[in-house]
Amino acid sequence: MTPRQENYRGFSMLKKTLCTLLCILLQYSLLTGNVITGIVTSSDNNPIPYSIVFHKSSGDWDLSDENGFFHLSGNLSPGDTLTISRFGYETREAIITRDSRYQFLLNSEPITIEPIIIMGQKSKFNFNEKTIINKPIDSHSRTSIFQRIPGLTFNSSGGLAGNTSFSLDGGNSSHTKLTLKGVDLTSSQNGGTDVSQLPIQVLDQVTIAKSPGVFWGSGAMDGVLNINPWIDQTFIEITSGSYGYSSATANFHGKIKNWTYTFQTGGTVDEGNYPYSWEDISAIRENNRFQQLFSSIFLKGMLSKRSFISAYQMNSWNDRGVAGDLVWGLTPKAYKSDDLFVSSLNYGHLLKNGFIKFHYNRRGSHEKFVDPNSIWATNSKHSLVSNTFKSRWENRFNELIFMQSLLEVKQENISGTDAGKHSRTSAGFAMRFQVAPVKWLKIIPSGRFDYIHKFYKEDTYDFNTIIFLNDELELSYSAGTGFRYPTFNDLYWDDPWMRCNPELNSERTQYQTAKIQSVFDQGYILFRVKVQSSHDLISWAPVDPENLWGEWKVYNINKSNRISFNVNGKHKLFPLPLTVQYHGTKLITEDESTGEPLAYTPDFTGMLGLFVDIFNINSGLQFFYTGERKDPYGNSLEDFLSVNGSADWEFDIFNHIVSVKLLVENLLDENTMTNYGYPEPGRILKIGLRYDFR
Repeated sequence: MTPRQENYRGFSMLKKTLCTLLCILLQYSLLTGNVITGIVTSSDNNPIPYSIVFHKSSGDWDLSDENGFFHLSGNLSPGDTLTISRFGYETREAIITRDSRYQFLLNSEPITIEPIIIMGQKSKFNFNEKTIINKPIDSHSRTSIFQRIPGLTFNSSGGLAGNTSFSLDGGNSSHTKLTLKGVDLTSSQNGGTDVSQLPIQVLDQVTIAKSPGVFWGSGAMDGVLNINPWIDQTFIEITSGSYGYSSATANFHGKIKNWTYTFQTGGTVDEGNYPYSWEDISAIRENNRFQQLFSSIFLKGMLSKRSFISAYQMNSWNDRGVAGDLVWGLTPKAYKSDDLFVSSLNYGHLLKNGFIKFHYNRRGSHEKFVDPNSIWATNSKHSLVSNTFKSRWENRFNELIFMQSLLEVKQENISGTDAGKHSRTSAGFAMRFQVAPVKWLKIIPSGRFDYIHKFYKEDTYDFNTIIFLNDELELSYSAGTGFRYPTFNDLYWDDPWMRCNPELNSERTQYQTAKIQSVFDQGYILFRVKVQSSHDLISWAPVDPENLWGEWKVYNINKSNRISFNVNGKHKLFPLPLTVQYHGTKLITEDESTGEPLAYTPDFTGMLGLFVDIFNINSGLQFFYTGERKDPYGNSLEDFLSVNGSADWEFDIFNHIVSVKLLVENLLDENTMTNYGYPEPGRILKIGLRYDFR
């Protein structure tokens, strides 16, 4: 049986499973649901992690994450009461208003035995600079939610079947770390993260890590993005679209006393054979099919008022055609199957002014690539497993001093046809202090030491200073370093034409960042400047520079310099039902070996989003601009403007919410290309139907 036949059989089984789940879900008479999000902070605006937000009427609850963010859904109505509690802090009660986002303040010492009643407050904490929440315009789009992250650029091999990676501030994609529920998604084989392996349905929230990259170790030189699938609702959804796109998803959420659980399953099929035009070529991009099945389960519970546990498991099974590129040649019969497995288990114990938390994370993948028709027929297989154990301790000693510490041990294994069978174990220890000698000043030094036996020793640091000019305006300056270990491919790749290099050094970077931001009732605005230089960058180059078709080897040869100027903000134009979100980034980059701008780095990127919520219709337009770029061989890629639009109409049927979603990607039908020789599809139309059971 061919991979395509196997996958279609799997998708048929998925449809039967979804039908069975629908019958089960119809037995539940749950109430119509609303969602509120927010943050729990102390009176000095520091996030309070792992606070319980409890809805008295329904019994629904949520546990805020380590950044203090919470996301609560259920039968929530204005006038209802929420209880916010956390060991070591006073318990407060809040009245829900018509706002959807709140900031709840807790005092560190109980000042009364009875709960204090407060009205729900809009937050002046800058949510939008730290976290990006899924909107209807992001439904069934792999890149839309990421377009709202300032300074982010994309690299795709075309369509849903193409490998997709992201980078920040003009850097390499291997310098931006992506995590899912805190699990590092980085492939130890190539150092990158292929976002196409992730189901679009889990892209519910993206948080920009509050900790500097130094606290995350190897591969976080430019930043860390944590993907959080915060879907605590019960629903079923089907979608259909252009070029043979179809998907189905079922999500079930429930609670038993102090426990909540969520189970999600679904699948996507995309024929992906779209027309394109490039130079003097007009054709159909063939062998670009994509099929994906996935399932996930999330469990969390309070063992006592001071301890909690959570577990997450996500599996995705992917089968795709590999169309090839227009420069080096098409591959009409090549295909790839790549499966991803992500697991996490966490236990936390709350202290009066902090917490201790233990993490066990596992990332596994199995990848197979077959191309029977190339000059050298290819049949490669690679299996990767990474196991990570972390212990974290955070404590606020008083109003002046706060400390974080992290101990991490990670084992990485590879078994493959090209890189052989290898393993390595790394260890890291990090500490971060926060000192507030006066109310208007915070000083935050961080340091980390990493070690791989007989291979590498790395020490990195970050020093951050924040000045609060008033309640709404702050200045900050940070400086630090980062690094990335060589990958298994760099060290062990065995190929007649591609030579590995076991003597490689780690890549290193130094950075300085200054920013000023103002946060106000209806939004925020932020200006940022970042200067960064990197050295010992790992690059493959021909052994004989005069013979590009000869033998290649990997070296530490590149150095780069980058300067980025960024402005971003969000404004709710009250009393209009319109929210405007935007960002723009000017990039000045240099590859010191050539004196030219870095490959695939535009000189400017920007986004403008217009979102309207009125009469149960949530609609939006999102404009994303990418400037001209060049590939490593000097070929130019034209600038382009990608426009996405959406409308989401909600209405009640039998006290349940039905949503009809319309999404248009590449509204202007532009010829776009983020990777030279790999054209993207033109205008795509998708329509979906969702039935919420709560």
